Amino acid sequence: MAGVTSIEVKETLDDLSEQLRQAETSTAKERLQVLYWLKQENAPSISVIAKAIGKHLLRLQVIPSSSMPYLP
Repeated sequence: MAGVTSIEVKETLDDLSEQLRQAETSTAKERLQVLYWLKQENAPSISVIAKAIGKHLLRLQVIPSSSMPYLP
């Protein structure tokens, strides 16, 4: 993620929290958890998030919200 200095998450923390509760697959939960952490006021660094979810920093890709599956 060279050159990325900030990431904008459009969903609110409440929306992400609700979607996280409703997520059924581990992949969806993982992606939503990353977005939730990034949305927080004092968001952890990408390297801290990668370590927390057990991914190498280079493997962590932040997916645009438009690519997230709709979770009714």
